[in-house]
Amino acid sequence: MDNKGIVIKSADKGGGIVILDTEYYIGESMRILSDKNFYRPLTGDLTKEFKKSLHDLIELGFTKGIIDKRLRTFLKTPHPSTPKFYFLPKIHKTLTNPPGRPIISGVGCLTANFSAYVDYYLQKYVTKLPSYFRDTADLITSLQPFSWKDDYIWVTLDVSALYMNIRHELGIAAICHTLSQDPLMPDTQKDFIIRAIEFILQHNYFTFNNSFFIQTQCTAMGTKFAPSYANLFMGAFEEHSGLLTHPNIRFYRRFIDYIKNLTPMTGIYPSHWNIIRRP
Repeated sequence: MDNKGIVIKSADKGGGIVILDTEYYIGESMRILSDKNFYRPLTGDLTKEFKKSLHDLIELGFTKGIIDKRLRTFLKTPHPSTPKFYFLPKIHKTLTNPPGRPIISGVGCLTANFSAYVDYYLQKYVTKLPSYFRDTADLITSLQPFSWKDDYIWVTLDVSALYMNIRHELGIAAICHTLSQDPLMPDTQKDFIIRAIEFILQHNYFTFNNSFFIQTQCTAMGTKFAPSYANLFMGAFEEHSGLLTHPNIRFYRRFIDYIKNLTPMTGIYPSHWNIIRRP
């Protein structure tokens, strides 16, 4: 831990720890952060400016009666910490110079409580998705009514880099679609949730190696509401792509981006495979 020449991180998958050369760790981090499609360097710490904008939005919610005084206090983080970038090495891909999965640690940061607030509302919609399963036991229970047939094939797949492939406009459109189907939530509440999501996505700044950056597209792993956000995006995709009603799919379930389905071996290519790969 005291050796400045190495960096110790958890493996991205499979458990255990990975010891990386510090020079390689910094180089791989800067390779990730140099992608101009997702990140942009900042001239300094923008916490003060972003904090004012956040407080203005919270005050708007309070004035309109969307949040009460206690919640207003909770959402305003008086002394926020600056989010920190790191990556988890993907040693399941290669043991030599493994690529990294970018994570932004936002514990105690400016939008941490705001993100928790959004997640509180989104979680109930996730569990109502037709494709949702809670855990392995839930998946096995759901399979009990099915009798295996000789021409069935069990297919498992996942979406490549889901969090980094949800453009802001598509993710927000998916949440708007979800909220529009809830007749019990007031329109003012729906609008405030959408504005909260937009703020979190557009103010995802962080520090690495004494430099500051901002994520300009997609959402970051480490943000509280990110799993629910990604789940609902995939739910909207499933609904509009026809995956849930495809005649050749006998059983379909998904945990965030981990897809499990049961289908006959005949008649699934190429249209079925192309639909699933589209994310």
